[in-house]
Amino acid sequence: MLRRLYQAAKSLDGYAQLLVYYYSQEKELKEILRNNPQPELTAEEKREIDSYWGQYGIKFTNYRWFQWYYGFTGIKSPRFIPKQIHVKTILPYHNERGGSQFSRAFSDKNMFYDIMPGLTFPELILKNVDGVFFDKDGRYICSNDSLLDLLAEEQGDCIVKSSIDSGLGKSVKKYPIMDKQDAQRLLLDWNNESNFIVQKAIKQHPFFSRFNESSVNVLRINSLCINGHVEIHTPILRFGYPGWITDVTFIDGLEDVRVVGIKEDGCLMDEVVSLQGKRWKLSEIVQDPQNKRIPCWDEIVSLIKENAPKLTHIGRVGWDFAVSEDEKPVAIEYNLSYPGSILSQMAAGPLFGEHTDEALEFLKDEENQRKYVPRWLRA
Repeated sequence: MLRRLYQAAKSLDGYAQLLVYYYSQEKELKEILRNNPQPELTAEEKREIDSYWGQYGIKFTNYRWFQWYYGFTGIKSPRFIPKQIHVKTILPYHNERGGSQFSRAFSDKNMFYDIMPGLTFPELILKNVDGVFFDKDGRYICSNDSLLDLLAEEQGDCIVKSSIDSGLGKSVKKYPIMDKQDAQRLLLDWNNESNFIVQKAIKQHPFFSRFNESSVNVLRINSLCINGHVEIHTPILRFGYPGWITDVTFIDGLEDVRVVGIKEDGCLMDEVVSLQGKRWKLSEIVQDPQNKRIPCWDEIVSLIKENAPKLTHIGRVGWDFAVSEDEKPVAIEYNLSYPGSILSQMAAGPLFGEHTDEALEFLKDEENQRKYVPRWLRA
């Protein structure tokens, strides 16, 4: 009886957490629509959404995500992926069937260089793993003097960031290193931290710097491994605001990112949008707006398709790539736990595009519906 009571309490606790998540997302979406009102969906549009998602055992209690995407993009497609479906259904199936520990382990930035030797990451200077320092070759650094010497040798800008749970540009800092005094300042700033990485700052290609010089502007390219092959979908270029070193900006406490969609051939689309619902013509952001072809596009796509299968147990990945000033692809990071869905769809349409049916095929199975569809969304 005690065992049954424990299991029931555990189930109720899990359901309570889902409800908290649901209402937090509803609050977020209401705020988005309040600041950027969009037309109500027609009865026919709602019937089309019900028909499409009903085959996967899903019935929406409201249509606000579709109202947002339909209105903002002008694309009327039931294949848009609401955030709660992406986070609570798609990611748990495609990335966590083997257990969320795989996503967490593979997401440690200190592991990138070992997991993906076929990719070029920013030049590694130093790792801190659970408070223990290692050099770029994986050797222990046992003294403070050795740390200072190693850092002081760099003579240039360094980027320091947390290696675990460091999304949204959290804790990313830039340090100019010219001598031991600069090195000491860096170490003092991170004295109470563990699990961080020190890398050489990259110098980006002029194509990217024209969007914003202060930030490293990246390609976010989504991939999905399905049925034994890797598909690329809804890529975007993300860039920051002046004065910020990351593409993610916080203004008056609000997160914002500016993005522009990328076509299948690697050319930029004509409109720039932001997470806060602002929009610009590409010509309002950059000079020479006719220069739209992403440098190294085909090479980057090939690298993703080649390396995505190495992330075993992981199907859905958000890859961040930059291009160096000498026109070489540089992998900044890959995102597994939450690769994001909103900005890609605002800029480039339904998240999985023509592969949406394949991405959702697992929900044709009733057992998977019970396992992966939150109760409030089950048909």
